[in-house]
Amino acid sequence: VATFSRDGQTVLTASASQRALRLWSASSGARLLELRGHEAYVLSASFSPDCRQVASASLDGSIKLWAVGEGGPDSGMPLTASLNYSGKCRKLGDGRCLQTLQGHKAGVGAVLFSPDGQLVLSASSDTSARLWRAGDGVCARILEGHSAPVSAVAFNQVGTHALTASADRTARLWRVEDGCCLRVLT
Repeated sequence: VATFSRDGQTVLTASASQRALRLWSASSGARLLELRGHEAYVLSASFSPDCRQVASASLDGSIKLWAVGEGGPDSGMPLTASLNYSGKCRKLGDGRCLQTLQGHKAGVGAVLFSPDGQLVLSASSDTSARLWRAGDGVCARILEGHSAPVSAVAFNQVGTHALTASADRTARLWRVEDGCCLRVLT
């Protein structure tokens, strides 16, 4: 796992052999936070759009939500971002694990916050993807239909649709509201 903030000032890392994530200052190389708690390798991580949380996915089958920042997208210090999301935080959070999301029957290889930060989408080797409510950690939907491990996930720009990709050589387009599979792309 390696992710730059959009402004390039903060880096999130986890090596394949680690059970922890680390936040770094890109300019000084100083370690800002270390997030520990998974029982196996961390395979994926994503920042929430408001940069207050990190979701991490592990070979142990769990997703963890971590407190990494306080403030919102328009407050002071640059802290975090991932993929297509950016944000600024007033100050660094304490790195505590806010909750552990469990339900997958195998390792979780991908995790992503929805654009509004209300949902977390996970992909697992158990051939399913899951939509979780970020606020309380409840599994809102199980997206089933793939016949091999699900390896990648994405949301559309407004978060109304999710996309999953699998080792079964298909991608599936899902309606987030009800978990209905709208298309199978082969």
